[in-house]
Amino acid sequence: MDPNLQKELFNKYPNIFFEDGKKRKPFLVYGIECHDGWHPLIALLLYNIQWEIENNQAPPVHIAQIKEKFGGLRFYYDGGDDAIRGMVRMAEAISFYTCEYCGQTGSQRGGGWILTLCDPCQTKREENQKKNVSPYPK
Repeated sequence: MDPNLQKELFNKYPNIFFEDGKKRKPFLVYGIECHDGWHPLIALLLYNIQWEIENNQAPPVHIAQIKEKFGGLRFYYDGGDDAIRGMVRMAEAISFYTCEYCGQTGSQRGGGWILTLCDPCQTKREENQKKNVSPYPK
């Protein structure tokens, strides 16, 4: 994910991304390991988690890792409750229908690495593969 978008999320939700004042290790090394199309989905999930913690006294949540795996969002964390687990599962499910690159409606695509892409981003991916450049749309 774009470093500026990551920084926005880290600054807005420090209690979720940081533990004892320190950023959790995967974020120091890899950051958020998906593309910008899922930023709104992740931002909404974090907003809802924070709201649940502040308004319904849910246990604190500390994120261990956010990444793409097999074309879907993976959100690894400690803490929370059943309501937060439901929110996370819903966001992960929605990611399978959301283009990871642009955020439009998408579907899972093969071709080596499994990605969730819309038709235009899949076309760009195929064009890049033919040109023998990075297969991921920019």
